[in-house]
Amino acid sequence: MVRIKPLKAFRHLTENEIVDDLQGEFRLVHPLADEVLRLAGAYLEATTREIERLGRIPEPLINVAPRWPIEIVAVRQAKFMLAQMLGLKEEGGAAWAEMEARFEPKH
Repeated sequence: MVRIKPLKAFRHLTENEIVDDLQGEFRLVHPLADEVLRLAGAYLEATTREIERLGRIPEPLINVAPRWPIEIVAVRQAKFMLAQMLGLKEEGGAAWAEMEARFEPKH
């Protein structure tokens, strides 16, 4: 299981607050966006190491049990990043549904 803690400054935020802030006005300096990307990147890196170690795609794809809403948002971002890497540019379809089922964080 991936154990990467988000910075304390962002742990109190709700999922809606995080999403609203990320969808808000563009800012060159955006610590919340940086933190979501840091977590998502760490999840992808851990998943890549696991794939290399096992020689196959693990179940679940990302083994994260979110403790804070920011982790839920970061797992979704990691899912989007992986979809882009795999060429799944459009939502829908069997490949996307399978990936989405594998990527859903365990609450």
